[in-house]
Amino acid sequence: MHKPLSLDGLSFAENPALFGGDRAPGLVAADERKKGGLTTWWREGERTSVREEPFQPFLWLADPVLLGGYPGEVEVIPLEGEGEYRHLVRVPSMSDLRALSRHIASSGGLSPAHPDSPQIFLADAVHQYLLGTGRTFFGGMAFGELRRMQIHLATEVPEGLEYSQLDRDPILALALADSAGNLELLSAGELGEKGMLEALLQRIEAFDPDVLEGHNLFKVVLPFLASRARHHKLRLTLGRGRAIPRSRQSRMQIAERTLDYPRWDLSGRELLDIWILAQMHDVSNRELESTELAEVARLLGVGGKDEPLSDWERSRLFRQDRSAAEQRLLDEVAELRRVADVLAYPYFLQSQIFPYSYQNVVLRGNATRINSLFLREYLRQGRALPPRPVVKPFAGGLTAQEHEGLAHEVLHCDVQSLYPSLMLTWKVRPQGDTLGIFLGMLEQLREFRLQARSLERQTQVPEERRFYGALQNTFKILINSFYGYLGFAQGNFADFEAAAEVTARGRELLTHMIDWLKEHGARILEVDTDGIYFVAPEGEGARSGEELVEALNSELPEGIQVDLDGRYRAMYVHRMKNYALLDLEGQVTLRGSGLRSRSLEPFLRQTLEEMLTLALQDRSAEIPALFDRVARDLRDRRVPVKNLARTETLSESPENYARKIEAGSRNRSAAYELALASGRDLRAGDTVSYYITGDKASVTAYDNCRRLTDHDPENPDENPAYYLRKLRDLYKKFAPGLGLPEWKPPS
Repeated sequence: MHKPLSLDGLSFAENPALFGGDRAPGLVAADERKKGGLTTWWREGERTSVREEPFQPFLWLADPVLLGGYPGEVEVIPLEGEGEYRHLVRVPSMSDLRALSRHIASSGGLSPAHPDSPQIFLADAVHQYLLGTGRTFFGGMAFGELRRMQIHLATEVPEGLEYSQLDRDPILALALADSAGNLELLSAGELGEKGMLEALLQRIEAFDPDVLEGHNLFKVVLPFLASRARHHKLRLTLGRGRAIPRSRQSRMQIAERTLDYPRWDLSGRELLDIWILAQMHDVSNRELESTELAEVARLLGVGGKDEPLSDWERSRLFRQDRSAAEQRLLDEVAELRRVADVLAYPYFLQSQIFPYSYQNVVLRGNATRINSLFLREYLRQGRALPPRPVVKPFAGGLTAQEHEGLAHEVLHCDVQSLYPSLMLTWKVRPQGDTLGIFLGMLEQLREFRLQARSLERQTQVPEERRFYGALQNTFKILINSFYGYLGFAQGNFADFEAAAEVTARGRELLTHMIDWLKEHGARILEVDTDGIYFVAPEGEGARSGEELVEALNSELPEGIQVDLDGRYRAMYVHRMKNYALLDLEGQVTLRGSGLRSRSLEPFLRQTLEEMLTLALQDRSAEIPALFDRVARDLRDRRVPVKNLARTETLSESPENYARKIEAGSRNRSAAYELALASGRDLRAGDTVSYYITGDKASVTAYDNCRRLTDHDPENPDENPAYYLRKLRDLYKKFAPGLGLPEWKPPS
């Protein structure tokens, strides 16, 4: 009998295309062996066993002629069916495979990554092992059975500086938490820094975690541990088998953000950076003020009561009251564990589906993960792979704005899973999918999600409700990723013509819905890809929102279902995809970068939210008084400087910025000027917080900026005139749409 709360306890886990052909239980780690094969670690009850497994890595090849002249041992396996890549070539080890790939690239004149390359080469040995065996991580396991340890640290920050620096500043204390409920503080003050690091290694060996978790694990925690271990001539044996972590520079794209970071790997244990998980969580929610641990915890509802500390504030607290500082660090690592409990759970479930390690399930994009399902199933069935897709531009979904300003008694309807529904209704699939599994997997995922939702509603056990909720959300993400996969240039089964057909049918459907609603007296406010905000018709005999949507459904093709999923007391439409909503409970929600931009100073974000809240509550007459109050607070320096500070995320390295400035190819930026002056190794994805000095409203920001940490409360130098002008500009920007009178700051 399967264990409860495990994917393998459900009947649909027996589907090999979606969940792999070998549901071997208990795989918790795997690593490449230099001489060939893999080392794998397996959970067996309370113990973890180690196996040395033979494995022949492989690549797909279009023409075996390209093997001519290769001196090594190869096995060529013909694949069935039509396709570009009709041969599977196996070799004894990954080093042999890399040599073979270089030989083919030299023979054919094209690198493996080239769209016309005659080979498909996968450099990840663990990914290859999982593809070839049909296994996944954590088979038969529940999330609670995963042995997890969280590491949090405090470092010395010299007085007057904002951050500590690698190879210079020591670690003051380490706080540890784990999935067994333990909390422990290791203090350099008591043990010495070397003794503290040795104690960390002892705790890790004793608890034997499958996963190490940390906030900024890759960019801060592991680099500092490695640096301080080198300083003390200590081997940092964090891995199983006393392995030391290894790092390399990497880059990942999360929506519009590019993150440069040092990627770390550790033999026998997975590494999860909660900072990265928070960024990925925010892609769909867009609610985080920052990705600092305290802000993430607050948003998830698992935060503590203390105000967050910056690195330099924590270091100062260690100097002033070490006992209080160490207690704060313990509180923070407990908070880290609670955040990880929430954010890591969906990726644990995805690791039981996709042929990637736990760590790589997090770091790979949705389309890449979908691609792996196709590769695994075609490999299992011994089928040839299609040529890489021809990349073509295509139009996206329908967006429209037909109203600006305030509206009341607003309804929202949307099409259930618009693009998946369109693909299933009109049988839109990639032409290269000769096995026809694309639509089958999509249909089955939709059925599995409905089953998971039903089980979630039925159970009264909180842990079961959480499990089924996370499972149905995982299936939802998968379902909605199938359309994006069609337009994924690196997808082996992508099809840009099919993607274009889906969006064209989506635009056609939304246009039909808009026309129908207008014909029946509704007033359209905003349209966004799969949903419509509108005001129902008024007057005697007019249909209610439910009646209107029910009648609309009767006009739509079979398989397309529209739901009335939102009622709002009021809505403010600023511009396309930028609007504010007031729901029936009085909650205000802001949507769109124009209303929720992180580039806005905090005092402006807060003022804008209060402004729109008043407008939505039909209290617009109070808005000038709101701005009067903020203006007086600015003029009298009553606004805390942290609320004036702008926080910018670097999109490139400061060194690249400096080269562009020298070449005259870009304008100067306050954030980058401060980044260059900081002396820190800042990279794309890092943030810089600063405020503006001077006494005139028209100062140049990059010539009059200071880091937030350099502010002296005893000698305030923030520029009230500059911020008053920004406040006035904010009012002028929104006043026309809200029907407000002219406003000037009080003298």
